[in-house]
Amino acid sequence: YRVWREAKPVDEIPAAEISYSYFWKNRISQNIPLEIYLPLYEDILKFPNYFIPKKNIYFHSEISNFLEHENIRKYFISKNFILPNWKDSFDHFKKLSITKFEDYVFCPHLFYLKHLRKVSQENFDVLSENPLFIGLKAHELAEIFLTQLLLHYKTNEIQSVLCDDIPRLLENLTKEEIFLSHQLSIWKLALKTISNEFLKKSFEICFENIFSFLENENVTLNQFQKIKNKEILKRIFLKFIFTLYEDSQNKSKQRIAVLREYPLEFSLFRNHFSLRIDRIDLNSNGLEIIDYKSSKISSQENTILSLFPSQAKAKPQTKLSVQGAFYCYGVQKYIAGSFEEEQEKTVAQFTIYNLKNVNQKMNSKIEYFFQTQNELEKINEYEEYSKKLNEGNFNPNPIQGEKTCNFCQFKKVCPQWI
Repeated sequence: YRVWREAKPVDEIPAAEISYSYFWKNRISQNIPLEIYLPLYEDILKFPNYFIPKKNIYFHSEISNFLEHENIRKYFISKNFILPNWKDSFDHFKKLSITKFEDYVFCPHLFYLKHLRKVSQENFDVLSENPLFIGLKAHELAEIFLTQLLLHYKTNEIQSVLCDDIPRLLENLTKEEIFLSHQLSIWKLALKTISNEFLKKSFEICFENIFSFLENENVTLNQFQKIKNKEILKRIFLKFIFTLYEDSQNKSKQRIAVLREYPLEFSLFRNHFSLRIDRIDLNSNGLEIIDYKSSKISSQENTILSLFPSQAKAKPQTKLSVQGAFYCYGVQKYIAGSFEEEQEKTVAQFTIYNLKNVNQKMNSKIEYFFQTQNELEKINEYEEYSKKLNEGNFNPNPIQGEKTCNFCQFKKVCPQWI
C-alpha cells in the first residue's frame, strides 16, 4: 500500500476516510508494509495515532534536513524507530553503471525507487518478453557475426565484403515464407545467393544461434514465449544486417569495428563508473562511438539526440543519452590517445543503432555530431548530479519535465503526481 496526501485538519477529512480508519488499523496490525510519501517531515506527526508507522522509516530527501527537526528526531528515538541509511544500499554499487546514473539524471526519485528501494512492477503477462534477456542475446549475435568476419578480413575490408551479397540476402529474408518460418533449414535457403563462403558461414552460425538460443538457456518459458522471443530476435538481427549494409554504402566510413564490446572503467565526480562500448568505427572525421539499442525507441522520423543536460533542458523534444556522453568522454580520454593515426585520436560522432524498429525507414540510426573538439568538456555538467547523488538527494526532479514523467513506470506512485 502506498499512501500520499497533504496533511489536513481533522474537520476537513471526508467522512468516508474516517470510516476507513478500521481498515487501516487492520492492515497495520497485520504488519502489511505501507509506503508514505510526505512533502514535509512534520506531517507525520499530524497523522492519527493508529496510522503512525512503528519502524522502517525511509527518508529520501537530504538527511541533513531531517536532523534539523529536533522534535521529530526525539519522537523517532522515543519510539525506537529504525532509520536505515540509504548509503548502505548505494555503497553496494562499488562500480556505478552508466545506466543507473542515467536514471538518476532523468529523475533522482526514479533512481531511488528502482535501484535503492528496488521497487519493480510485477508483470503478470505470461505472453510478454524479457527486454534485458533479449538485449543481451541481440548484442551477443552482433558480436558473433563481426567476430566471424574479422577472423578473415581486416576492419577496412568489411565494407567491400558486405556490398555485393547483402542486398540479395535482405531481399530473400524479407520474403514472408522465409522470415515467418520456424525452421532453420528454410532460413538457410536465403543464403543460396551469397557467393562469399566466409560471409555465408558467418550468417549460418548466427542463424543457428537464433533458432537454438532458447533451447539451451536456463529460462522457464512456455512454447508461445519461446516462439515470440525468437521472432523478436529474428527482427533485431535483420535490422542489424540492414544497418551494416548502410554502413558499407557510407563513403565516409573507413573502418568498421575497430573495437567491439570494449570494457572501460574510470572515476569521475567521486563515483567509479563501469561501462562497455558496443562498437567503435573510424570515419573520415574521426571515431564514431556506436551503441546498439534493442529496446523500443520512438518511431518518429528525425529524432534529435542530446548528450548533455543543458541541451536536453533547452530542447525538451530531444532524446538525452547520458550513456552517449560518458562513452564518448571515456573513449576520448582513455582510448583515443593510444591509436597511431592522427584521425583516430578524436571522437567525432555518437550513434544509436535502433534495432527494434523493423521498419527500415524509421530511425535506423540516431546520430550526434560533435561540432568542436572542446564540446566534450560539457561532461562537467554532470558533476552537479553526481554531487546530489552522493548527498542523498532523491526528490522528484525530472530533467525534461512532464516528458520524462510520461515514460516513467513509477508515475502512479510519485509524490509529484499523486
